[in-house]
Amino acid sequence: MSKDNLIEKYLSNRLTEAEKQQFAHWMASDEDFQREVAFHENLQRVTRAHERQQLKQRLQELDQQTNAKQPPARPQRGRWLGLAGLLLLMCLSVYWLCNQPSNPEKIYAQYHSPFPNSLQPVSRDRSDGSLESRAFLFYENGRYEQALQQFESIAKDNPRPDFGFYQGLTLLQLERFEEASELFEALKESDTQYRAEVHWYGALAHIRLGQLDEGRSNLRSLQQIRPDYKKEAIERLLNEF
Repeated sequence: MSKDNLIEKYLSNRLTEAEKQQFAHWMASDEDFQREVAFHENLQRVTRAHERQQLKQRLQELDQQTNAKQPPARPQRGRWLGLAGLLLLMCLSVYWLCNQPSNPEKIYAQYHSPFPNSLQPVSRDRSDGSLESRAFLFYENGRYEQALQQFESIAKDNPRPDFGFYQGLTLLQLERFEEASELFEALKESDTQYRAEVHWYGALAHIRLGQLDEGRSNLRSLQQIRPDYKKEAIERLLNEF
């Protein structure tokens, strides 16, 4: 599928699971694609604003027509009743357009990108046979089911917060958002070196589940512990919902 078609389906919230993965990959690796998505999102917002303005003008025209048709015997009462009804309709219409709830799935797809293996680099085609090496070999090759099995074994034998973080990332890739969210919550107060990332991906997991208050709380906490981490992205994200 072309990038233009993928963006069109993203904006209309019609991406399949495979297309969501492709979209997330391009968002993480292709700056031109990121700019194109931002352009179309801005265009969509401008279009909606234009539609609201057109609605307002139409309502004003209807008001003028209503005033022109008022019976001469009771001009003031009829005029104000008609105007009140039109104003109520206009307010409800604008409110509906401006307050559509943010789509958690769309927000997640826009801001989520896979996190690279920076903990235990391995060769792309072989490992030393340890659980840790096998886990990251599978992770780097996108074989997330097998990676999860290895990370779960590590957690049973010798739980370590840094490996737990990658287990949570793997759950996200498998779209097991509830489990990922619970794991990130458990890691927030641990001594992991990925504390900021735990809050970020934990927030995204909450948002994808529609738990917007929890997602907002994670982002606020992240601003406190690492003010410089994804500063602009966090500010944009907080304005999304």
